[in-house]
Amino acid sequence: MQNYNEPEIKTIEKRYNSFIDTIKYSISEERLLYIEKAFRFALSKRNGDYRYNGKPSILHVIDVAEIVCTELGLRSKSVAAAFFHGITRFGVTIDEIKEQFGDVVANIVDGYEKMVVVDTEKAALQPDKFVRLFLSMAEDIRVIMLMIAHNLYYLRNQGELNEDGLNKYYIEAKYLVIPILHRLGLYNIKQEFEERVMKYEHPDEFEFISRSIKESKAEQEVFMEAFMKPIREALDKEGIEAVIKWRTKSIPSIYAKMKAQNVPLDQVYDLFAIRIIIQNSDVMSEIDDCWKVFSLVTNIYEPKPGRMRDWVTKPKITGYESLHITVKNADRWIEVQIRTQRMDDVAERGCAAHWHYKGGKSYSTDAWLNQIRDVLETEKELTELPDDRLERKVRSDVVFVLTPQNEVKQLPVGSTVLDFAFEIHTQVGLHCNGAYINKRIRPIHYVLSNGDTVEVIVNKKQFPRPEWLSIATTERAKNRIRRYLKDQEMKEAELGSAIFHRKLKNWKINYDDKLLNYLLKYYNIDKSLELFHLIATEKIDMLQLKGVLMTYAEEKNKTVKVEKHDVKEKSSNAGDTSVVIDGNMSDMAYKMAKCCNPIPGDAVKGFVSVAGCITVHRTDCRNFKAIKKQYPYRVIDINWDTSSSGLSKAYIRVTAYDVFAILNDITGVFKQMEVNILNANLDSKNGFFEGRFLLEVKDTEMLDLLIRNIKSLRNIIDVQRTE
Repeated sequence: MQNYNEPEIKTIEKRYNSFIDTIKYSISEERLLYIEKAFRFALSKRNGDYRYNGKPSILHVIDVAEIVCTELGLRSKSVAAAFFHGITRFGVTIDEIKEQFGDVVANIVDGYEKMVVVDTEKAALQPDKFVRLFLSMAEDIRVIMLMIAHNLYYLRNQGELNEDGLNKYYIEAKYLVIPILHRLGLYNIKQEFEERVMKYEHPDEFEFISRSIKESKAEQEVFMEAFMKPIREALDKEGIEAVIKWRTKSIPSIYAKMKAQNVPLDQVYDLFAIRIIIQNSDVMSEIDDCWKVFSLVTNIYEPKPGRMRDWVTKPKITGYESLHITVKNADRWIEVQIRTQRMDDVAERGCAAHWHYKGGKSYSTDAWLNQIRDVLETEKELTELPDDRLERKVRSDVVFVLTPQNEVKQLPVGSTVLDFAFEIHTQVGLHCNGAYINKRIRPIHYVLSNGDTVEVIVNKKQFPRPEWLSIATTERAKNRIRRYLKDQEMKEAELGSAIFHRKLKNWKINYDDKLLNYLLKYYNIDKSLELFHLIATEKIDMLQLKGVLMTYAEEKNKTVKVEKHDVKEKSSNAGDTSVVIDGNMSDMAYKMAKCCNPIPGDAVKGFVSVAGCITVHRTDCRNFKAIKKQYPYRVIDINWDTSSSGLSKAYIRVTAYDVFAILNDITGVFKQMEVNILNANLDSKNGFFEGRFLLEVKDTEMLDLLIRNIKSLRNIIDVQRTE
């Protein structure tokens, strides 16, 4: 990057000196040296960088710093931060800024850099949430002020942006900056923003209203002076000391009234507003004084029915107190506000600022904003005040995060990726496997921060586990997890009940309530549902259960006849398939592992449980690999019984384009090969078909042939054996 040339350097120095001239009488020599150091640092890093229109970017930086200082009332550290905004793209780190200019400046720059990367494209759809997002992200009010100054600069210098960039800043101005300025009480700057936005969106209407007001300015002054004269005389006669102020409402406000009332400009009934502020009123007599002035005004001018507002007798919940009345004079309606000096101070500078009584809602962040209003408007140099006066003291109890589509989501503080996933959709939460947080992979227990952009990673093989309840913090997420776990428990209990009763039948044992109560007492559980769930999840070993039942039968003097060939148990998903167990364990019971569902032809091994039952696994099973590594001494050799003619159950998943009769084509292959379908789950979405089939097959050879035949069909994308 080539450095600025000599004429450009002269222009830059002239602009910088002009800025210093405007502030040097209100800032100490020490602080001016600090600003000088910051400027030279910024210039050295930006030297040779230009704006969209070819203007040296350092000039833009100086202009933003001047807005921060002269219009927003901030001082040296904020000026330094303004010099450094956007400087990280030149290789400067936040740590480097911290080392040379202190923590405060580094934190302002860091907060600003995090804020400007938020895409505000959808701010118009969620204006309140975006405002709260920005306020929550800022740990220091000066971050917000720097954003305001930056936005104002571009609205004043539109030639430095292309059309897309300009539109972006107007969206931010309308839906973010103006509401924040309203809360801060910075009404002069707010009015400039409103007028620039209106001029951009409705140039013809703005020009018409502006011209009409200018043409009638002298007439307005004469009219308002004539209107206030009898009020002043009445106040003097009653010995009431008061200050009377008047103004023509802003162009955007007038335009909004024209649209709301559906009338032309000359028929807007309240173009003017006056405020009567009673001086030296005793607190005990304030209400009486306000009503006395109210009576004087309404004796002089005709009040408009339905337009009286009494917030003196019964103040607003925000604490705002004032009497409002709209009166008529010479066919014009004028709004009159009556209040004492104390009421005016509360309304203008206290917790009931103007944005409250225009209908805003009170949030915890607003207490912080109101706290620093006095600091922003004071004539004292801000460097004389502690920095923590400008930092947020009231922490919000919510965080605001963004979806990849720039939609703002509001969650309680401490919410995790898992909470966010359930906020998006229940199915997203049920299959949540982590998330990309600001493009970095994070686990489901990662705690979200304000401004995070979150893209959930979904895995259809992922399902809630009981430990998820300790990860989730929102009631929505916890309720969905509990519901899923309960549903799964019921399903598994139903399966366990079926297994239990089938075993009783095989073992020639009669079921009755006494038998059930015996088992509940033996296993120290309360409900049959829990017993069946333990059986389904293999937490009760079937050989052990048989022994318990035989003991029960003996106690009841019953004989349990168990045929010799019944000792070798087969799992419910093994059909008539059998295996040959090597060594001296040939008489032990066995079952097929549910995690990998082996069928004849698969390479298999056996794992001996502590209860003496053998579980048959495929050698490529992930669970088997894990237990083999931990308990290698429990692994035994297993071979398939080639003399067996039974059928086994196997799952396949078919993915295809969702075209007409695709299911008929697939089932046609099953019919041709005489393969029985035990169960099928079908889904169609976004032009794709997915089917999961439970089939009866003889062995892997038959299954592989079936898969090849399905793959040969038209419109098939993939066919896989699944677990």
